[in-house]
Amino acid sequence: MRVLDENELYKCQISIARDVYERQLLNREGWLILGDETGGFSEFRGKKFGRPSRMLWIVVPPSTTLQNLHPFYHGQDAEWFENETITAFENLIKNEEVGCFIFTHEDGLSPNPNNLKSKVAQKAHLLMWQFTLPLVLEWVSSKISKKEKVSIYVERVDSHGLEPGEMPLVSIMQEFVEGLKTRKSWSNLSFKEHRILAKEPIEHPWLGYTDCLGHIYNEILSEPMRELAEIMKKRIFSHPYRQTSLNGSIRQALKNTARPLVFLQSLSSISPADIRDYIEPFFQGAISEALESLTSSEWQELLLHIDSTSKTKQGQEASNLIMRFVNLDATLEKLTNKRDQFDLLLAVLGTSNHVGRTDLANRCKVLIEIMREDGFTPPRNRLRKLENLSGGANDNQFDFSHISDDWGIPEDDYEIDEEEARYLGAQAVSRALRGEEGDLQIAWNIEQLLLKQTFNHSDLRRRYIYRSELLMDKGEFESAKQALEIELPQSVNLSNNEQLLSDSYYLASLLKACALTDAGIETYNRYQRYAIQSLNENHPSQRIAYWFARWSADIAQSESPHAKQCIQHLLDLKQEKFFTKEAPGVILACELMDLESRGLIETDAASFMEEVIANSEPPYTEEWVAAHPPNVDDWLAPLNFNYR
Repeated sequence: MRVLDENELYKCQISIARDVYERQLLNREGWLILGDETGGFSEFRGKKFGRPSRMLWIVVPPSTTLQNLHPFYHGQDAEWFENETITAFENLIKNEEVGCFIFTHEDGLSPNPNNLKSKVAQKAHLLMWQFTLPLVLEWVSSKISKKEKVSIYVERVDSHGLEPGEMPLVSIMQEFVEGLKTRKSWSNLSFKEHRILAKEPIEHPWLGYTDCLGHIYNEILSEPMRELAEIMKKRIFSHPYRQTSLNGSIRQALKNTARPLVFLQSLSSISPADIRDYIEPFFQGAISEALESLTSSEWQELLLHIDSTSKTKQGQEASNLIMRFVNLDATLEKLTNKRDQFDLLLAVLGTSNHVGRTDLANRCKVLIEIMREDGFTPPRNRLRKLENLSGGANDNQFDFSHISDDWGIPEDDYEIDEEEARYLGAQAVSRALRGEEGDLQIAWNIEQLLLKQTFNHSDLRRRYIYRSELLMDKGEFESAKQALEIELPQSVNLSNNEQLLSDSYYLASLLKACALTDAGIETYNRYQRYAIQSLNENHPSQRIAYWFARWSADIAQSESPHAKQCIQHLLDLKQEKFFTKEAPGVILACELMDLESRGLIETDAASFMEEVIANSEPPYTEEWVAAHPPNVDDWLAPLNFNYR
């Protein structure tokens, strides 16, 4: 019998593989999760060199069919398989329902082998698999409404413990499936198959799509591939791999989803970074599911918890996230106690202010007014909170009619309680935003008084941020920068401002002060990575991007990658609904006008301003912009205080 030569054997393998592919797809049912990784994984040994290590997942819904890839396709052979990679990108872009996930190593080490019985448990690849897969499964569970089967295939790593046919993720899957079986979404999941697949040839016709994902952050690509990679970047889930978080707070949060009230309450103890990178993108369905299942008494407990934790920035962010997913009408019907209804409306009103839902904020105010007309009398401290939140909602629409002149600033020795302090602070902010004659001085006097009676670190941060903004409104730019860089850290017992830079509100004011004082390249290099890390779809990321871009231009750094990224971020925000109306929209439009006038950006900013005004609730935004029109002397003319 003749022995096949290497070329003949290669062709036979291709033919057999393609025949197997057809049989696989004929018997396919349910969701398909495909995983692979890229990079050398040196980070897990405490070293960093070469490409960053990443875990890649592709999730294909039951009704979606992708084009089969070459049996020997491998993402590392970019030049050899360039056309195949382009085809893979085009297929993923065309099928938007396919989930694409990339987790890039940020922290995490392999465990000490002396503490483990199994060599497999030491493997960094397995760590990445088992700590990211639960998030992918949570995403899948949020997409299904009936019984669905799930198959999970991961590409082979090497021949030492993670070999084709083995099922190393069974225990982690059983842990969550058993623990979350009381949840409606997870109870619909059943696992058909899970194993490691071989490559060369690859054992599944779509496994190569994970390799394709690995090219998204490849710096050396042909122009056609680069264009497709840029499109893909906008639709993938790209998040850091923080092993401490994924194996700690996030793993526990997922387990807690089986206990809705415990899960919702636990969000206020999760770090803002973990909320941003994991809870918000992956747990939205879990939050909605938990809220729907709460009883009336559990709602009482949750509202009390939200009120008690709203004093901290972390608690505020958690409550804002929760309230975004409340079905207001259904929940009001569930709450028969008027005080509970009032507290719910207050919580939703506060969230609406933060996420730019002026329509919802106005509805909450109307419903509260109806309750009061029907005889409900809120406690004094809750009434004061209502005044604070209502004023904030009005400020977002440039409606300053709520500003009160029926009171005087207390004397220095007057002891101010917490709600009174919030009320005074809100009055100062509103006056600073309005900026009429005398407003700035009154706001300054209020802030001076509040600063003397503030000791909580979170409140001190707020006081110094406002102090800096007021100083900049007065033209005292160096003093404003000093308040943020020196005085604030000293007031909260920090040796420098490093720990403050992750606060986006602090960073926005700091970058503004740096731009207006022409701070030098050394300071610029120190803050630039924080600016990029803070770019998202929320306020004040537009202020961060604008002031960093403007600062870059002033010190001849407008061609730097970070400056260009900030410019692109501002352009991208035009597509975000939050930034197309009222104050967030006016801020963005003015910023675009200013950067356009400086030759740093090409866009029709004037038309965008018209769109913002048309989208805004009449009449306040239109009247405000007409009374303070952007102009060649000041394109930011409608903006005062921390809107500028």
